[in-house]
Parts: sequence; structure tokens; C-alpha cells
Amino acid sequence: MSDDRPARACEETRERFALLLDEEGSDGERAETLRHIESCPACRGEWKTYRETAELFGSIEAEPTGE
Repeated sequence: MSDDRPARACEETRERFALLLDEEGSDGERAETLRHIESCPACRGEWKTYRETAELFGSIEAEPTGE
């Protein structure tokens, strides 16, 4: 029987990226998520990519649709 706690921790962390970015959720959830990101190279890399992508989308100006 394998221990899948690390995989679950990564999955839960990825599910909280939007909450973290929007500064939502409880202080405890944000702190736990940040601790995991700091200790997990895979999640740290995914968090960096997530933030960069969100920044890119945030910098795009909507074009008028003509309606």
C-alpha cells in the first residue's frame, strides 16, 4: 500500500492557487498553501507559472466587440 499524502497535498495546493492569488480563503489555508509551495519544487514551479499566466491575462485589454 503506497502513501499518497504528498500527491494529495500537491493536488490540494493547486486547487488553492486561485484563492491565494485573489487573497481569499482563511489565513490558515493561505499559510498552509504557502508553506507547501515553499517546500515543494513541483508546486513552486506550477505556482510561478500560474502567477505569470494570471498577470499576462490581467494585462490584456479587452477589444470592443462592436455590439
